Amino acid sequence: MKFAVLVFLVLGMAALVFAGIENGLPGNFLLEVQSIKDGFSSRQSESGDQTLAPDSLRRLQGGTSQSVLTLEGILQWTNSYRRAAGLEDFMQNDKLNEAAERKVQDMFEKQYFAHETPTGKNVIWFANNAGYAYIAVGENLALGNYEDDKDIVRAWMDSPGHRANILHSRFTEIGIAAREGTFEGEKTWLAVQVFGLPKSSCPRIDESLGMQIKLMDMILQERRLRLEQMRQELQSYLVNDAYYQELVRAYQSLGEEYNTDAERQKSDTDQYNTQVQEFNVCVQGF
Repeated sequence: MKFAVLVFLVLGMAALVFAGIENGLPGNFLLEVQSIKDGFSSRQSESGDQTLAPDSLRRLQGGTSQSVLTLEGILQWTNSYRRAAGLEDFMQNDKLNEAAERKVQDMFEKQYFAHETPTGKNVIWFANNAGYAYIAVGENLALGNYEDDKDIVRAWMDSPGHRANILHSRFTEIGIAAREGTFEGEKTWLAVQVFGLPKSSCPRIDESLGMQIKLMDMILQERRLRLEQMRQELQSYLVNDAYYQELVRAYQSLGEEYNTDAERQKSDTDQYNTQVQEFNVCVQGF
């Protein structure tokens, strides 16, 4: 019998840097948003995602061709181990069930037993394709004729990598699939557990506010350039020139408008930064 385990983590990290106004003239505004990245665990794959995937295991004895595995039983025994460890039960999630079911079907259809499909798709793809919004997802796989639901969960628990997924304190939801079929010419079972920490578990980042800040940053940059052009133009006129006074009034008006929007930008930036910091604290606990 064979096993495999995988965990993926998505971290959203962002930072906004704001410099204020000096001498009543526009200052610099720097907007920096770092990209979202995948990654968790001890070994990095060629694709850049970090994976936790111990070597596949095969049990030489146990189980028969009459073995029957059930979603309900696997969930029951999985949660019994969590309760024994002082953890909350996993909540079943329909979208994770769909991801697990599609993975089982795909492995039978394409005759592979691995966290990545022959075309390079992993648990992230299956979760996304099922419409599951997550902070982190993980995956346990099993292949073989186990005696029953208790037997397969016990086998996972005997493997450190699979046990870590089952007893991970941050995973709260699970999807399960178990199917009997033909694999490499033999009648056998394939089982999948997909674990998840839903995105709703961490404080929300208002992405519309982030886009608003980016847009205002561009507007402020344009106004800053215009103010500099006006300042240089003023230096070419005499103070008592009629156009000079008109240009001064326009310069002051645009400067006041700039400063008002700049103060609002600073407030929005502070609010956005607070959201990002709270989100990052939540994610870093994984």
